[in-house]
Amino acid sequence: MAVKRPLFPKFEWDEHCWVTSASLSAWKGFQRRETRRQSVAEAGKSDGLINFVFAPEGRGDEPLAENEIALVRWVIDHQAAIHDALLKSLFDACPTMRMDLLEEGLGEDETAKVMPVLDSPRQLKDLIEVITIHVHQIEQVGKPFFGVEMECTWDVEHGIGVLLHGDSALEVGGADTAFYLWMAEKYLKES
Repeated sequence: MAVKRPLFPKFEWDEHCWVTSASLSAWKGFQRRETRRQSVAEAGKSDGLINFVFAPEGRGDEPLAENEIALVRWVIDHQAAIHDALLKSLFDACPTMRMDLLEEGLGEDETAKVMPVLDSPRQLKDLIEVITIHVHQIEQVGKPFFGVEMECTWDVEHGIGVLLHGDSALEVGGADTAFYLWMAEKYLKES
């Protein structure tokens, strides 16, 4: 008789969605501010504890099934590759985002303060705070669609989000890119 292992991570219903947290050692060192008013210079470093939301849209309050929890476990188990893909996608988008700031009239000096020219993707960790990983209830070839919602120094109003499928980044945009189900479904249909 097979022994059924406990479901991990353990999710709780918060009246809106299913939530949990997990310690992702590969994700240590991102910016951590106690309040939005705290300056980047005063910010601490994350210990790697990350909040997760399962199915931020389009799912009821019934407890998660094992296959749904497995989607979140996939993210936890592949945290290092996801971390690297996330930072690379943001790093690749930096020149366009810097240009957007300049075109919006921010000015070279102010742009350099909030989004300096970087030499490597890892330098982004000083400019970004991970808020939540939103795991959608859809998958393809055994890999979940999920988004990483972040606050960043260059867009304090909208933040930034990256939508991923497995360890491949699909789209970089505002924080809502991370949690809208229709965005993930768009890529599911394209595959």
